[in-house]
Amino acid sequence: MGGEGETLPAVVQPSFGLAKPGEAQTFTGPITPPYLSIAYGVGGLSEAGYNPGALVLDKKHLIAEKMEPVRMIIINYKEYWKEYISPARWSAGDRPKSFMSEAEAHNAGFTTQYDPVTGSLPTAPGALALTLLIEKPEKLVCQLFCIEANGKLYAPAIMPVEKSGYTAIRNDFGMAVRHTTKLRGIYSVIWEMKTISRKAKSTGNSTWVPNIRIVQTMTDAEVENVTQAVANG
Repeated sequence: MGGEGETLPAVVQPSFGLAKPGEAQTFTGPITPPYLSIAYGVGGLSEAGYNPGALVLDKKHLIAEKMEPVRMIIINYKEYWKEYISPARWSAGDRPKSFMSEAEAHNAGFTTQYDPVTGSLPTAPGALALTLLIEKPEKLVCQLFCIEANGKLYAPAIMPVEKSGYTAIRNDFGMAVRHTTKLRGIYSVIWEMKTISRKAKSTGNSTWVPNIRIVQTMTDAEVENVTQAVANG
């Protein structure tokens, strides 16, 4: 199948004419937004030449260097709890279990909170998966910025925020969800994100984590433009 010289079956032969907009042209394959990741001192992004603290989209597009702010809209999020796997276990082929609720993690025998008495770290700490619209940096040329709203171009992305990163943003993010955006939706504000260096409680080593703050509250019309752009994008 698919060997040299073979032709497509007649039923799937495309027309040589121009496809007209809206003329029964619907793509139904799954589309997964790219990931926004932080580069560290080791790992794939470091080996690819990115500096520690850089924000990188889809493993190949530099969005910002360390401590450079990037504007974005958080359109959705999911909180989850993920098992901590030591480097030795990871190298041996073990992979972490994930849980959709804290109770689910507890029922599976994991701890989720730091114990101030024993100093024990959680075996399945909290984490966030953020669904983002990243505002296009002025000088960046990247085809992933394909959603237009309120005169700006945005790239859809998913950003897992775990371990020290989750600890770094959970209070600011949680307060925003509970208060500032409770009535109008998490997507009604614009955030500014940058990376900062913070000492990890689990290792005592410094690591790069996200730092976020709300910089703008959108008008109702602007929020509607964003929701329409996401629906049509």
